[in-house]
Amino acid sequence: MAIAGTPWWAVAASALAMALVSAAVLAAQILIPDQSADKLDWWREVLRYREGRGRTQQSQRRED
Repeated sequence: MAIAGTPWWAVAASALAMALVSAAVLAAQILIPDQSADKLDWWREVLRYREGRGRTQQSQRRED
């Protein structure tokens, strides 16, 4: 499995690193909605739901 004299463990480590980066990019693409024009507004909504406050009147008016 050595490529041009490179030890097998270095090749395996680089393949694992590429797989981890690909998984992180895929997770970011799934978790962050690209239809949202304002990413900070989307994140504030997530934090509100986590804190149990739900949506504010202002954010409900903006969606109407």
